[in-house]
Amino acid sequence: MKKIIAMLFAITPLFAEPSVRLDLPPALQKEIIPNFAAKDKEVEEDFRFSDLKKAIDPAAERVALVYFSTPCKPCMEGMIQLKNNKDLLKKNKVQIVLIDVGEAKSCLGAKSAQCGKDLKVVREWIKKFSNPEWLLIMDVNQQLVWPFGLTKSKMEEVQLPRTLLLNNRLKPLLLLGTEGDNWPRVLWEEIEPETIKGEPQ
Repeated sequence: MKKIIAMLFAITPLFAEPSVRLDLPPALQKEIIPNFAAKDKEVEEDFRFSDLKKAIDPAAERVALVYFSTPCKPCMEGMIQLKNNKDLLKKNKVQIVLIDVGEAKSCLGAKSAQCGKDLKVVREWIKKFSNPEWLLIMDVNQQLVWPFGLTKSKMEEVQLPRTLLLNNRLKPLLLLGTEGDNWPRVLWEEIEPETIKGEPQ
């Protein structure tokens, strides 16, 4: 009986409303995302725009930048849905890129013991709730946040969850807030031209 309940939970949507679609900020109303050089403690050098382009699977038609932090419960719920639908994502040619904007902050400045601990926390969280095979960017200096217009200043924290959907040429297509009952199907479905107003940015 417990196994049956677990299976039903796995295939039953956690959400009752459609995913919240937000207006693209001016910085993303262009043919390509802004150039960036994110300080990433997972790699020895900065993770740059050119690195993201190289990381795109030639078979992918869309790329979803999924912003998260481990204390964010809605992020966890949305991530579980992504994990449960990883085969459908691949079938529909959607590539997932995970962007940590929470624990990454402890890695600012000099080398920190807390930074190492937080990196371990993020890795364990991804193993449990997500897919370790997906590219992870630890956005230490928020280069994929405020230059993208997701916050009004470098010091402001981005509201979560957030997902930025791009095409394979890195042109912004959609900005999503809270995931809904069409998640993650919304990542590969045809995009309606109108914007559904939702959460404030």
